[in-house]
Parts: sequence; C-alpha cells; structure tokens
Amino acid sequence: MRKFRTGLVTAIATLSLIGVAAPAAAAPARATAAPTVVPWSASHGDATASGGRWLETRSGQFIPDVVVEGQLETTGTGCHAVWVQWRRDFFPFPWTQVASRCGAGTTPVTTRYYGYLPTVTGQLKVCRGQADQQDCGPSTSLTSWPVAQP
Repeated sequence: MRKFRTGLVTAIATLSLIGVAAPAAAAPARATAAPTVVPWSASHGDATASGGRWLETRSGQFIPDVVVEGQLETTGTGCHAVWVQWRRDFFPFPWTQVASRCGAGTTPVTTRYYGYLPTVTGQLKVCRGQADQQDCGPSTSLTSWPVAQP
C-alpha cells in the first residue's frame, strides 16, 4: 500500500509539473429541495386509492424518475387492485398490477417509472377483483402537470 501511495504522489507531482492539474477535492453535496408532491386519487366501488407523485433524480442520474406512492383502502369484503400503465412515445406498456387488497383495510401503493421524459405518460385505475381489468373505475393521470422537479 505504501508503494502505491508513493507512486500516486509522484504521478500527481509529475502531472502538476507538465501543466495537468491534480484532482480536486470532491465538491460538497448540493442541498436538494424537497420535491413538489402532486396528489392523485382513483376509486371504484368500495375501494379508494390515493397518494402523491413527484419527480426524483437518483444519485448520478440526469433524467428523473416519476415516483408514485400512496395507499389502497377498501371498506367491503371483496377484492380490489390498483393497475398502472405507462406510455412512451405513443407506445403503451401493458397494464401492471401494483397493489391489491381483499377485505377491509389498507395496502401500500408504490410504483416508479425510471427515466421520465416529456413523451412519457402514465395512468392509474382501481378495479374490482385481482385477475383482470373487466370492472374498473375511471383512470387518473400520473403525469399531468404540475409535476415539478426539485
């Protein structure tokens, strides 16, 4: 290890002599503002899903993700599910179930679209049952503005 450090110091000194700057100390972390959370909700029958959505940039990434979090609350005895569909450049991805609940109570809803661009849209809906989307409430947008970057 000592030989490595000595070699590194010699290399940096040599680079400095020929006009190449030594690596600077890491810049202090930039304080990020809290994201602007936009509420969303969808319901069907005796089930309601609601929460917030926002854009979040992961460390080392330049393009933000759309983050959707909330809960599915049911008051009856039947089953309900939350389904999400993302669309990019007019090409729809399949509907995906992101939460389900049978009986009264609450279940967390969480999903994320990695690499959000202005040509990405998303929608969410609540459906009766868990197997399909034959009996659903109206869809709600997950990408309508004001979703703002921090």
